[in-house]
Amino acid sequence: MIVNIWGVLLGLGLIVWLILKKIPPVYAMMFGSFFAGVIGLMPYVGQSNLDGEAITFFDLLNEVVGLMIDGGKSVTSVILRIFGAGILAGILIGTRATDVIANKIITIFGEKKALLAIVVTTALLTMSGVFIGVAIVTLAPIALAVAARTKLSLLSVSMALVGGGKAGNVISVSPNSIALMDRFGVSLSQLMMVGLIPALLGMGLTLLFAHLLKKRGKMVILEEKSDNATHHGAYPSFGSAISGPITAIILLVLRPIVGISIDPMIALPIGGLVGLFFMKKMANIQQYLALGLERMSGIALLLLSTGTLAGILGASELSSLLKDGLSHAGLPLFLLAPISGILMAFAASSTVVGVTLAGDIFAEILLAGGVGALSSVAMIHTGAVVLDSMPHGSFFYITADATKLTFAERLKLVPYEFMVGLSMVIVSTILFGVMMNI
Repeated sequence: MIVNIWGVLLGLGLIVWLILKKIPPVYAMMFGSFFAGVIGLMPYVGQSNLDGEAITFFDLLNEVVGLMIDGGKSVTSVILRIFGAGILAGILIGTRATDVIANKIITIFGEKKALLAIVVTTALLTMSGVFIGVAIVTLAPIALAVAARTKLSLLSVSMALVGGGKAGNVISVSPNSIALMDRFGVSLSQLMMVGLIPALLGMGLTLLFAHLLKKRGKMVILEEKSDNATHHGAYPSFGSAISGPITAIILLVLRPIVGISIDPMIALPIGGLVGLFFMKKMANIQQYLALGLERMSGIALLLLSTGTLAGILGASELSSLLKDGLSHAGLPLFLLAPISGILMAFAASSTVVGVTLAGDIFAEILLAGGVGALSSVAMIHTGAVVLDSMPHGSFFYITADATKLTFAERLKLVPYEFMVGLSMVIVSTILFGVMMNI
């Protein structure tokens, strides 16, 4: 049985509506998936099955549940790797290594290059495996303090944080990268490398927009605080703070350099433990592991619910309709990669959900159609950051709260974020769709 497109569209609409009504995204995904399956398979009720028996409404319900369960099973390996990433993230956040790294980089650049420092720091933290929302929340107090001293607007510093995070997201060891790696059978280091040029462009465009906005809207006014991370005795040194991410990245790039492949589920925890050793914080390991588990549990649950939606979408007409639409328009198949990334991330207003759905539904079609695995992941990944921060997703509100923006003010950033994401996906598509196929 094939789920018809009307059921899919109504289900996606229900998901957006439920999220806007403040229903937890995990349940919104599950309810919307179930609704999409029921509506999409309703025409089969009364028809004969393979045994010649009439399909009842209860048969339909069981079929929908089966599709959702199968979809949930498909994300198990991704979830396991995300919990591995949680070890590194929990250690970086719990030891305040993120604060130390952020302060050091901003100090290196100086206040005259405050916006560049904020963009680069956010990108590097996101790249090192800190989830983008956590990276922005961590950096926001430091960035706002610097912005107050250098007389920057809230919109300007918020643009630097969000755009820098998005650029870092396409070259990161984050859950979205892990999901794509798993679906297309590429290494995480390869995935990071194909996103490098688009990420650099995204950082440059973010810096340009942040400068254009630096005198627009409300200015940042904060009192100076004395708890600077680099001067607090309980904080680690910069060298020890950065040892964990550096170790993880070195382990991940062993494959393209010397042919040794180390899975992120091994590399990321090792990086975290190395950092913990050099920061001399091994006595608190239970606390940091619990923190990492807490931070990743929400993402894991969201991915599990995303799997239920992927199960419904994978059994639907959506993939064939998009493929046929490109064919009828005379467009090449590789465009399915960026388009699927954009559409899926927009539907869920989430990068990690977008790439998971796009990978689950379209990986087989892209690979069978001759589109290279690395080309596919490069275009999907950059496509997923174009419209992933809509008001029906949590990222919109997390960033607004972190930088003290009102709903209306946060909404003003969306067009700029769109242009940053669009520039990255255009460059990625030209590089890996038009010029080369790898």
